[in-house]
Amino acid sequence: DLELLPSERIVVACSDGGDAVKLFSSSSSAELASYPLQSAHGVVWSEKHQRLFAIGGTSLQIYSLNNWDSASPSLSLESTVNTKSFVTGLHDMTLADENTLIIGGNKAALYDIPSKSLKQLGHFNSYQGVKSVNYNPDTGEAYYTYAWKGHSEGDYDWSSHKVRYTDDIFAALDIEDRFQS
Repeated sequence: DLELLPSERIVVACSDGGDAVKLFSSSSSAELASYPLQSAHGVVWSEKHQRLFAIGGTSLQIYSLNNWDSASPSLSLESTVNTKSFVTGLHDMTLADENTLIIGGNKAALYDIPSKSLKQLGHFNSYQGVKSVNYNPDTGEAYYTYAWKGHSEGDYDWSSHKVRYTDDIFAALDIEDRFQS
């Protein structure tokens, strides 16, 4: 996963062979810094909060920008949120609105940025392998993909060929219902 940052900088979540969040200069493609994060899978920049959010494994890391206008910019880890009680195997993260992240993996949760709190999403309670989820809090609608070992739709355990829909991410879903949607 890749995210553009201010001042023409790029941050990348590297899971395969890297397990790190890496900071690059877009003008030279030079790696400026690397920060360990096991199974790093997602990065999101919040302009409003001036924070970078990164996910991997069972943690959400929150960074601020440090010395950003210098030749040696860096990220400062402000906090790490353990997501284990809500979602594991973190794989996808997007901004639902300027104050809310939606995080998917094995299950899914909302992270409220101002209150620094996680909220379980009942619709995904029995889901393993949520690969992507995009949620509109104004309408309550979400589009998502998932691949679950033994139920994947492609040649690999992680592959998915269907986009799914729900209009209520908070309602619990019967395990049999999800294979019919």
